[in-house]
Order: sequence, then structure tokens, then C-alpha cells
Amino acid sequence: MKKTYLGYNSDDNIRKKSSSGGLFYELAISVLNQSGVIYGAGFNENFEVNHIRVTDKKQLKKLLCSKYVQSNMNNVYSMVANDLKEKHTVLFSGTPCQVYGLKTLLEKINISTEQLITVDFICHGVPSPKIWKSYLEYLGNNGEIAGVSFRHKNHGWHDFSFHIAYKNGKTKSVSHELDPYMRGFLSDKNIRPSCYQCPFKGKNYLSDITMGDAWKVEKDKPQWADDKGTSLFIVRTDKGQNLINSVSNSFLTLETDYEKWVAFNPSIVYATNKAAGRREFFEDFNSLSTQEFWGKYKKIPIKKSIKYRAKQMLKILHLEKLARRFA
Repeated sequence: MKKTYLGYNSDDNIRKKSSSGGLFYELAISVLNQSGVIYGAGFNENFEVNHIRVTDKKQLKKLLCSKYVQSNMNNVYSMVANDLKEKHTVLFSGTPCQVYGLKTLLEKINISTEQLITVDFICHGVPSPKIWKSYLEYLGNNGEIAGVSFRHKNHGWHDFSFHIAYKNGKTKSVSHELDPYMRGFLSDKNIRPSCYQCPFKGKNYLSDITMGDAWKVEKDKPQWADDKGTSLFIVRTDKGQNLINSVSNSFLTLETDYEKWVAFNPSIVYATNKAAGRREFFEDFNSLSTQEFWGKYKKIPIKKSIKYRAKQMLKILHLEKLARRFA
């Protein structure tokens, strides 16, 4: 590990379209300006999540924002190897285990990683693609859906929404605290079993840069707590630091303390504990129809409903930021 930073994009439009502070966009633009290529997670026409190769700025928007589904790698590792053989600069983004998989393969087939830059993120687990496919069917994915965002900021960064755009022009936007798919993810019920024993924590990251959300920014930099999104990122190598330096004109940064942010976000160093209710969740998934299953899990527990309404009241009274600072 080298250094830990907070930061956000100076362009509010880019920041708004990003999950947190808009760091990945600037890193990718810097590599594209070097005639490099970018790999990351994007939706296909059926809104399945796959890793894809991007070579220009127009395509880059496909990779922006988090996709809370396990990404299908297909033949991407081989494509990265070919790009490196041809001396392209490659920026690969993915989960810590995907970065490990890529680097392990490249080492075994003796491909130089001198021009490879890897970016991962603070990960507490990835949801099952089968669960995601079921939810799309429940929402009406028979050609009706035009766009999906897991981290829409129409109600701000903290109260981000699961947002669906339909081809008829209609939209549906539900707070992540109330949407059934997002509640399954954030309660760790729909993530893969291997994530509960994740070995890629603490000192075991192999990436050049690790990104995440600076959810407690008000405790470190109160004036940055504008609810537009702030990035936390850990630079682990000189290669990563050089890339961060290349975006300094468009991305504001503040060096901070690593241990402080580990306390704020334990997922940096600890694997997720197996969720209570996970077994029942998957038993229901395997035994109920799509409509029955999501009908059951869309019901909001009374405590959750009261807590959410209390947060909304604090927001109306302009006390939400103060409450978060002392939480």
C-alpha cells in the first residue's frame, strides 16, 4: 500500500453519472488518451452483466456506475493478453478476485504486465446472475426495458435509487433501502457463497488502485459532504500513483489516513459474514414462482419503513448531514 485519498470530479455532470466521485471516468480517459484500451463491466442487450473491451470515449459510458451482479468474463482474459502482446496500455477494472485471476493467468503464460494497470473496488460480495435475471423478468424484461441504474442519484448520493427506464418513456425509481433486489444485496443474502470466505482483503489486493465510496466524508472533510458523491481510493503501486497524478487537473484529491477509513469501511480488510436468512432466501427462490418470490421480498419490514421515513424527515429539516456526522 502507498497512499489513501478522498476525491471527487470537478465536473458535476460526470460526478452525477458516476456511482461515487467520478474517479474511474478520469482514469479511463487518461488511458484512452494514450491510445490504450479499457476493460470493465457493462450490460448487454438483455441487461446481463459482462466484461467488455472499450476503445473510445463514446463507449466508455457503458462501464460507468456499479453493476451489482457477478460479471461474466467470457474470453476477456485472453483479449487482455493479446492487447498486452501488441504493446497496448490496458486499464482493467473488476473485483479483487477478477484482478487476481487475470494476473495469475498472465504470469502463467508469461505475458508482461508492464503496460497493465488494474483497478478494483472495496467489495463485500457479488450477487447471483440468476437472481438478477429473475428480477428483470419480474420487472418486465420482455423488450420493455431501455436502461438500468443501480446507483441513480436523483435523490442524492446517500439515498441512491434503483432506477429503470422503459422504452415507452416511463421510469421507475426506488430507494436502495426499499427496492427488494437492493435490499437482498445490501443484507448480503443474494451474494455468492465464496464471498463469505473472500481471501482478497487487507494486504492481499493485487491491484494498482482500489476504489470505493467515502460514505463518512463528513468526518474527514465536512465541506465536501454535499451529497453528490465522493470517492475513497487506495493507491498501492507507483504505476497507480502515476495514473492518479495524470488526472490531477480534473479530479480534486485529499490525502487521508488508511486506518481511519478501515474503521469506517471494514470490508477493506474483512470478508462479509454469512447473512442470516440467506438459506431461506434461496429456498424460497427455488420453490416459488417469480411473482410469488418477489412479491414476498418486496414487503418492507415495519422497522425499515420507520427508519427510512425518519431519515427523509431529517433530510427535509436539513439535519441529515449533521446526523450522519455524529452517527
